[in-house]
Amino acid sequence: MKSIVSRKVFGFFIAFLLVIAGSVTPLAHAGSNNQVMYLNFKPDPTVEKPLTVYRVEYWADGQPKQTQMFSGQQADGYLNTNILAAGNPMNFRVYRTDTTSLQPGQSENRVWESPAYSGVKPGNSLYTKWDVCSYSYKPGDVFKAVRDCKLAVSFTPDPSVPESEYNLWVWTDGAAGYSTPFTGKDAAGRLTAEVTLPAPNKKVNLIVRRSTATKEWAWQTSDLKDIPVPGGIEIKTDSSFKLKPAENPNTLPKEVTVTVHYLRSDNKYDNWNVWTWVPGKDGSRVNFDGNHTATITHKDVNGIEKVGLIVRRSESGNEWAEKNTPDDLFITKFPQGKAEVWIVQGDPKVYYSQADIPKPDSTNNCTELHSAEFNKKYYYEGELGAIYSPEKTTFRLWAPTAQAVEFVNYSQDGKVTAMTKGEKGTWEITFNGDQKGVQYRYRLHFDGGKINEAIDPYARAVTANSTRTVVIDPEKTVPRNWDGKRMPAFTSMKDAIIYEAHVRDLTIGPDNGITNKGKFLGLTEAGTKTKVGNLSGLDYLKSLGITHVQLLPVFDFGSVDEQGDLSFNSQYNWGYDPQNYNVPEGSYATKPADPTSRILELKSMVETMHANDMRVIMDVVYNHVHKPEMSPLQQTVPNYYFRMDANCKFQDGTGVGNETASEQLMMRKYIVDSVTYWAKNYDIDGFRFDLMGIHDVETMKAVREALNKIDPSIVILGEGWKMGNHPAGVAAANQENAKKLPGISFFNDQYRDTVKGDNFELKHKGFISGANQVQRSWDLLNNIKGAQYVRDYLSPNQSVVYNEAHDNYTMFDKLKGSLPATTSDSELAQRHALGTGTQYLANGAVFIHAGQEFLRTKAGDHNSYKSPDSVNVFDYDRAKQYEKEVKFFRDLNKFRKQYDFMRQGSYEAVNQKYTHEIIPGEESIATNHVGYTVKSAFPVKTKSGKDNADAFAFVNAGNQAWEAPLPAGEYEVMIKGLDVYQNPVALTSNGKVTVPPLSILLLREAAAPEPEPNPEPEPEPDPNPNPNPQPEPEPEPNPNPNPNPGVEPNPNPGGEANPGSEPNPNPNPGGEGNPSPQNPNPNSKQPNPRPSESSSPSQTGNKPSDKGKESAPRVRRQGLGQTGAGVPEMVMVSLLLGACGVTVKRRAQKRS
Repeated sequence: MKSIVSRKVFGFFIAFLLVIAGSVTPLAHAGSNNQVMYLNFKPDPTVEKPLTVYRVEYWADGQPKQTQMFSGQQADGYLNTNILAAGNPMNFRVYRTDTTSLQPGQSENRVWESPAYSGVKPGNSLYTKWDVCSYSYKPGDVFKAVRDCKLAVSFTPDPSVPESEYNLWVWTDGAAGYSTPFTGKDAAGRLTAEVTLPAPNKKVNLIVRRSTATKEWAWQTSDLKDIPVPGGIEIKTDSSFKLKPAENPNTLPKEVTVTVHYLRSDNKYDNWNVWTWVPGKDGSRVNFDGNHTATITHKDVNGIEKVGLIVRRSESGNEWAEKNTPDDLFITKFPQGKAEVWIVQGDPKVYYSQADIPKPDSTNNCTELHSAEFNKKYYYEGELGAIYSPEKTTFRLWAPTAQAVEFVNYSQDGKVTAMTKGEKGTWEITFNGDQKGVQYRYRLHFDGGKINEAIDPYARAVTANSTRTVVIDPEKTVPRNWDGKRMPAFTSMKDAIIYEAHVRDLTIGPDNGITNKGKFLGLTEAGTKTKVGNLSGLDYLKSLGITHVQLLPVFDFGSVDEQGDLSFNSQYNWGYDPQNYNVPEGSYATKPADPTSRILELKSMVETMHANDMRVIMDVVYNHVHKPEMSPLQQTVPNYYFRMDANCKFQDGTGVGNETASEQLMMRKYIVDSVTYWAKNYDIDGFRFDLMGIHDVETMKAVREALNKIDPSIVILGEGWKMGNHPAGVAAANQENAKKLPGISFFNDQYRDTVKGDNFELKHKGFISGANQVQRSWDLLNNIKGAQYVRDYLSPNQSVVYNEAHDNYTMFDKLKGSLPATTSDSELAQRHALGTGTQYLANGAVFIHAGQEFLRTKAGDHNSYKSPDSVNVFDYDRAKQYEKEVKFFRDLNKFRKQYDFMRQGSYEAVNQKYTHEIIPGEESIATNHVGYTVKSAFPVKTKSGKDNADAFAFVNAGNQAWEAPLPAGEYEVMIKGLDVYQNPVALTSNGKVTVPPLSILLLREAAAPEPEPNPEPEPEPDPNPNPNPQPEPEPEPNPNPNPNPGVEPNPNPGGEANPGSEPNPNPNPGGEGNPSPQNPNPNSKQPNPRPSESSSPSQTGNKPSDKGKESAPRVRRQGLGQTGAGVPEMVMVSLLLGACGVTVKRRAQKRS
């Protein structure tokens, strides 16, 4: 028989058990990154395209040497790469080669090497430079100059021995030796070499040896030990030697004169001048004379090693209106204290002789191609590409500089047919009959006998690896689930919750339960779970409550072999290597060789997302191409679509070797045609423009206008960084010109760096990681107010509020790297949640990197664009490990959709509502503390009689509780720590409120109690009562289950939910986690996850409102909830009670 335990005994026993249960807190463990060496190297500034020629050689003692290219270049010029250590300690050296790739079969020719550094500890960031002989774990350390580490070696060879057989064997005490070749010969016939030692070595050991093809040590001198460095040594074949003292290192000239000649092909020299400086000194302006020559003089008693200069154009009020090239230039050669150099328009190289300046190619007149006259003469407004109908297909190509164009039909064994020259530089040919499936290319003939064979730039389908264009019917190449309708118009960018993800990351995991791994179709599979039973794929995305999924490039990119091995850890790339802009990527298709497979499957994925109330944003990369020589744009109209310098070389504002010229009318048309094609034929809901600052304002305005004609709610966001080589008079589409770009949003890097510190420096701290700077608090408040005063935006709609994205460090890895090593995982998780929480308080669009909700880590890899799947794979099971944080994320999404005070559409509206003064005269903004009031934030009647309740927000980034100012009165807790309350918790203030460490506290004024319902009439007595009454049934644990757990359909994502409506039961999807405080089941007696909070205790409870009447969400009643128990604790209690043989029964309550 079941026992009925009295409430008092039950409450005491439960409280006792919960104290025990609450004392055990599971810790989250992060992945280790102590096997990675994070190398940062500053290259010689005179070397062009350093990312392509510098490499790293690394090895552990006793292990073979390996080489690796650098993976990126930071804004400060440092090259960086992550090296997987083969042991501990590690050794490395940086070298430069005259080859620009590491293709199989190619041999390298090293033209420079750094010292060989040893004893490096993996798990750290390392810093070194080209002109030093030391490294450091700190970027700001003083490095030892390379001239202080060099030993000049000369050797008198045996004339009967081939000089190439001689080399040096070099070692220092305690370190392994290595071979160094002789690299020169002096006037006396002696072989010469230069040995550079890593600091702090001051002595070196040498052997001159002879190595033949069959014997490495065919001959050798005796050991020459303890040779002092710096200095010199002359060695003879009998092992005798003579030491030479080090030259005075300070033989640098104390005064230098530099003559700078500036050459412009367009002859537009007005307002150009030179900004010049020596390191460590202030710069100054020097004007060119009438011959476009500037004479610069610098003096420094400590000697001058190099002179920096920038050729720039100045305007009234803007000294830096334009730069000749993006990078600083340095003069390093001063014979007799003088230098004469030539600088060429758009050319980043310094020429020490006029004869060295390249002559422009007469067949490639880039200046003419980029002239207004050429663009006006040849601009074509009509349709391009394969214009298909079942009756006939017209093929039309724009190629105004071609002398002849031919159509090559590979479906007819490469049959060649001449195309006819049309208007405005077009060429076309029409074939009757149904041409669907025809494979073709264009063959173009240019002056000088040059012939290019190209894919159609307007290709919509291609064969595997883009070998041929394929004709399709775009409107009828659709999957079975395609309805051809766009989703209802989205409300506004301020209502967006964008979730950035990579198709392969989400689907490739071996244990994620997804069948179509690494494919578009992997995201159409419902009901998938990981091997241990956690949600994955589509169902996981659906459970989050996001509005948009932003996918890294899904267009055709050139860095993955579509017919190669595509299994886990075989090939990987983010996809920022555009090949064909209007074709889906083939490696994401189940049949890459089938031209229609990728189209059908991408459309199926988009349609599935839409059916599950998620919109799709496409990441587009129109700012550069993978390889210009392989691009249809360059092959059809050479040098037109790209920004070129005066010598017809590619400009490189992107850092990858080329940048497109969006100001060119046909490039602008191409971009507009492309986005409208995706919007019309794939129902894409938004576009994220990679490196949008490369483009120009007029092009982005044209994109906005074109998409408005399709659906004005299509969102546009982009990277508005200041970059690119825009021609004079062309306004860049960067953040500084945001006010010229209504309807376009920008990634707010100021918010990002305020919250977590400098994005490119791992150790740098932000608001959530202990920067301890009051300015951070003010910057955070201004960003919460829509980026006012920190960015020059039109409205909060233009602010994309983000803490992490696919590139750079994840927020978890950034916190891990910037906090002390002793920081506990629980504190790190708190700081991480604090960072995410501030995004949801901010006016603007919320942007989340996939996995941010569960503290995603890439083991410190900050540029994983081609790192293996093991680094990039999406770990669905980690969501279980951090289920509290994931639940917090889901609850924040619901909360943000329900209330609109953090979704204001204008600065005027923000400033009418927001004030940082909570109590006059009391401080609410201080180091690590942000407090502010939002007027009329909640649409509920208050106890004081107001129609709307004010909100009071507090953000505490400190390690101690904050006694914050709060006017005396009654309040309700909406958010505290990781809890987001649908039914608020009562709180009474006596003038202060305690804000817990590392947390957000959001309060509102207490809501007025709801009126008592009319009592029901007493029922008539039953004349025939049941003589055998049945025992009262146990209440169902969830009498109204949600048939679609974890997902709340939201036909109006931007609209405000009815604040008075009862929340639907929402068990956590897939049985994961606990029922949310944000959306509890009102039909079951759930414990309050936190007790009623107050400065002076009070208890508040509201009766249920009449059905259909608006009211505030009910304040939770106190009772068992005063123990502080949540659902996990209750589960433990039930198990413990069951083990004791005790069953708790709650009597059904009758209505009186």
